[in-house]
Amino acid sequence: MSKRKRRNRPTKHSKNTAKGYKRTQRRRWTKLEERTEPFNMLCHDGTVSESSEKLRMYHNSRYVVLRTETDDVVNGENEIELAIEARDGSARIDWRDLQQIKNELLGEEAEAVQVFPAESRLVDTCNTFHLWTTKSYKCPFGFRDRHVSEDDLRQRRFDPHVRPSDLKPSFVKAVEDGSANREDADRVRRKGRRRSSRTRRPTSPSVGRPS
Repeated sequence: MSKRKRRNRPTKHSKNTAKGYKRTQRRRWTKLEERTEPFNMLCHDGTVSESSEKLRMYHNSRYVVLRTETDDVVNGENEIELAIEARDGSARIDWRDLQQIKNELLGEEAEAVQVFPAESRLVDTCNTFHLWTTKSYKCPFGFRDRHVSEDDLRQRRFDPHVRPSDLKPSFVKAVEDGSANREDADRVRRKGRRRSSRTRRPTSPSVGRPS
């Protein structure tokens, strides 16, 4: 009898990270609060920065955020950086959480960008996500209109305390009732068929060998 091949299993570290991520995401979101006690921060270049008016720390049930107003000037305004880390240290961060952090620390109508830099100026030392902006920055590209829903395909529902009041019907429901564009509706149907074809088929019961 041939031995069954052993599948590659996740390491203990990766399993613990995944469990920690699930625990973090299950925690109810709490409003970000500023840390009032003085603190020191070790920067990626080995220097140490002390808390000040330009360097503040915020935290809640899920994240720790450093808000830094740098000396770099962009279009006549100082650059603002948000360095965001999950409390469990994982690299998995929900995009809606990033949006809520931006809203609470910079304002709902403020805009910020996440940079994927050239390799020549890449900084990659820990599971930290950075958002960059200035006080009056407006991104020159991106969507022009607002459309927010919570039932489309695999999108999760909003946390109750931050659930928008202007949620629109999901695109899937629009396809079902015929109000969606025909071309877009066909695209969603094709995507649904591809996804269903990838689902695992039930295996046939094993047959015992004759003695």
